[in-house]
Amino acid sequence: MLGAGRLLSDVGVVLLITALAALGAIAFSSWVFRVLGRAQHETDLRARELAAINEASLALSSDLDLDSVLQRVVDLSREVTDADYGALALLGEDGEVAEFLTSGIGPEKREHIGGLPEGEGLLGVVMREGETLRIDRITEHPDSSGFPPHHPPMTSFIGLPIVYEGRIVGDLYLTDKNSGQPFTKQDEEMLRTFAAHAAIAIENARLYGQVQDLAVLEERDRIGMDLRWGDPIALRHRPHVGERTGGSGA
Repeated sequence: MLGAGRLLSDVGVVLLITALAALGAIAFSSWVFRVLGRAQHETDLRARELAAINEASLALSSDLDLDSVLQRVVDLSREVTDADYGALALLGEDGEVAEFLTSGIGPEKREHIGGLPEGEGLLGVVMREGETLRIDRITEHPDSSGFPPHHPPMTSFIGLPIVYEGRIVGDLYLTDKNSGQPFTKQDEEMLRTFAAHAAIAIENARLYGQVQDLAVLEERDRIGMDLRWGDPIALRHRPHVGERTGGSGA
């Protein structure tokens, strides 16, 4: 009886160990599946983000009108980051804001806000330092200067320069993700990639505009010369004084 009891005890230990091993295997498998699921989710998310950037870049490359390109840059930047509001400051040769375009704010509200920003607050920080700035709450940042009258309330913020061949041509600003969450490091990396494509599109549109302006000036000069000296082709066919031009004559 003692031997049988000991045998049963040993069997119980084996069964217990087997059960624990099975539970451990199940827990481990569950953990592996969770990790793989998160990895797959991140992969799918990254693929969608890269597809959005590629689509946005293709849309930009097909446009050569500067005003249109600038507006599309700020509109598409909102799409790739899922932001409520966006703005783009185009800088002039003097480094000051030459144009300021917005997205997510209606024209009437935009008009009530006022003219170009003066480079104060967080916008000014990005302009002066030329670095990316990403914060969770705008009002808690020491450089925040508040909002002008009629400005919509905003919470989270990300801003970065648009750089072409080492020269800052503009600054891009996004606020408030639709999800209500702050902007992430991944948003920052994605926006930086998009800004690199945007810089090329802006510069191409600028160069195209300069070529068009030069062509217009050259055409005006040519017309002015023709009016001043006469068209050489017309002069070669103009009859000289005393030359018959046809008709019965005397």
